[in-house]
Amino acid sequence: MGRPGGAVASFRQLKPGHHVHFYTADGWKKGHITQVHDASASIRWSQGSNEKITNVYDTRNIRFVQS
Repeated sequence: MGRPGGAVASFRQLKPGHHVHFYTADGWKKGHITQVHDASASIRWSQGSNEKITNVYDTRNIRFVQS
């Protein structure tokens, strides 16, 4: 599988609540943005029944979910 969704050019494009795909060591996951900073974004996602928060520091590892 290639990269899902649409490209993110800058973290400034992201807003809290946006649904995104992001890349981890286990592959692409889905979550939603909780916080955005100048050079990173925090994403809340679920793994089974556990809620997790992951920080992404590279826009190549985050993609918009396309409807």
